[in-house]
Amino acid sequence: MNSPVDSGTLGQRLYSYASLDDTTGELSQKARHELQNLVLNGINLLKALLKSVEDWRDEVFSGEVEFSSDRDVVLRQQIEKWIEITEQIVIPDVRRFEEKFGYNAIPCANDLRYDVSKAQDALAKWEEPIVSPLQGFRTHRLSEKAAKKVTDALRNQTFNPTASGN
Repeated sequence: MNSPVDSGTLGQRLYSYASLDDTTGELSQKARHELQNLVLNGINLLKALLKSVEDWRDEVFSGEVEFSSDRDVVLRQQIEKWIEITEQIVIPDVRRFEEKFGYNAIPCANDLRYDVSKAQDALAKWEEPIVSPLQGFRTHRLSEKAAKKVTDALRNQTFNPTASGN
């Protein structure tokens, strides 16, 4: 499957850094830093994608937005693409670097590996969001006139904890 990311350029650059025998360790540090940034960006991107899915599901559940099968497909495809890029580009580069410099040479690499399984699990359990059957959980839109009536009624209401019914 072709990826929109040029994996050859990134992978070759990182691997060339890692394969050079530099006595100062400067090139290895540069590669480590670049790969660490890539790993951290991948972790943060997945968090943002999953948050976007969660927010959209909450909005559908509350009735704030209508369910859209197009939006559902796009969100799912974004996670699938994240997994594809991470598994085909980032993790192999991390492995090559770890083979040369030791396991866990890239901080957060284990977190990225865990996030791949978390993303796969989210896709495996994927279901269309539903609108809450309970009116109280739904967002209700009122006309300006109706909103004013509710606001006025709430402002004029007094709370008396000793009154019956409270």
